[in-house]
Amino acid sequence: SAGKPVIAPGDAGFAETIVDGKTGFLIEPPIEAVVNSVKKLNMDVALSMRDDCEKRAEEFSLKKFINEFDILIKGKLNENIKTIKG
Repeated sequence: SAGKPVIAPGDAGFAETIVDGKTGFLIEPPIEAVVNSVKKLNMDVALSMRDDCEKRAEEFSLKKFINEFDILIKGKLNENIKTIKG
C-alpha cells in the first residue's frame, strides 16, 4: 500500500497479491532468479511501479473487505429468508 514493488516467490499468497512485472516480481528458485530480479528493480523501475502497487493494495483494503463481507452476509440472509418463507 506504500507503493513499493516486491520481489517474492511465485507461489502461495504472493501470486494472489503481486502482479508480476507490474507491482513487483514473482520469482522461482534458484538464487539466480533473486539476483536477476534485484538487478531489475532499480529506483527508476520501482518508481514506475508505484501507482500500480498502490492501486493493487486497494484491492486488499479493509474498506473493500468490509464491503464485500457485508454483501456476502446480506446475500446469505436473503437466501435464508426465502427458504423460511418457502
